[in-house]
Amino acid sequence: LLAGFLYEKAIKAEEKDIDFQIIIEDYGFKTNLKDYELIEIIGNLIDNAFETGIEGNVVKLTLKREKDMSVIEVKNKHPYLSNSTINKFFKPSYSTKLIDNYSHGFGLPNIKGIIKRYNGVIDVLNESMDESNFVVFRILLR
Repeated sequence: LLAGFLYEKAIKAEEKDIDFQIIIEDYGFKTNLKDYELIEIIGNLIDNAFETGIEGNVVKLTLKREKDMSVIEVKNKHPYLSNSTINKFFKPSYSTKLIDNYSHGFGLPNIKGIIKRYNGVIDVLNESMDESNFVVFRILLR
């Protein structure tokens, strides 16, 4: 299910001229999430990364294990974000983009709720790579 979903995202990335990289370090990747929750989390993070409007955007999805945790990381090119801006991401109706004159902003709070139900953690940080800043969404689940 996830493979087909990611294939569809890869096609959309190509249409939008986005360098979308899927890095699977653990082909036995498993979480306690229901399939639709995993798709909702990864889909929302990828869609957000695709919609930045940044020229030459690079989006990296990594699925891996670290110790006893499953890790989902989505990184994308983005100007540096302050901690105060990052903290606003999880407030309902906050959005950095305006689509069709409506602010959306419910995806990340929904994701945080799902992760919290499974006693997981989501971190957001800036990371310097290849002389560019990337915003990183890192989810840890048992």
